[in-house]
Amino acid sequence: MRTEGARTADRSMIESLRALLTKDFAWLWAGQAISQIGDGVSKVALVWFVYSLTGSALQSTLIGVLETLPPLLLGPFAGVFLDRLPKRESMILIDVVRAILLTLIPLLHVAGMLNLMWLYAIVFGNAVFGMAFGPALNAAIPLIVEPGQLTRGTPSCKARSPLASSWAQRRAASLLP
Repeated sequence: MRTEGARTADRSMIESLRALLTKDFAWLWAGQAISQIGDGVSKVALVWFVYSLTGSALQSTLIGVLETLPPLLLGPFAGVFLDRLPKRESMILIDVVRAILLTLIPLLHVAGMLNLMWLYAIVFGNAVFGMAFGPALNAAIPLIVEPGQLTRGTPSCKARSPLASSWAQRRAASLLP
């Protein structure tokens, strides 16, 4: 027989998931989960790709540094700037630019034009736009989620990001030779 505490916990969980039941928030949540998985895989793939090209751990590490610098240096200013722009359009533009940047890698490789400077520039540009997406997403959540669900919708987005990214990185690393 279930206790009152268990029933209360079940109701709380159902209430927490209610934010996901709105169509717009569910699309945003699912899209970002897929995007986070792609980001995790691309981070591992880029480090491995540079190492396979150069055999240099230092040059591979530079990929990680270029992915980390934009959030550290520009992060505090991104939110202030993005607050002045339309959230939905900003998020779409940021993701389109990131997709174009990452698509350049295989295109340049097939064309025989990909070198480390191109790769470093693309990774840095992707990190700049990726860093800008976070504040736009955080500002958009209150516009999508019903006011009473805000305290449940925001944590579900925050929990998704590291879970999807770490899962993807572990899976990508397991595929390496």
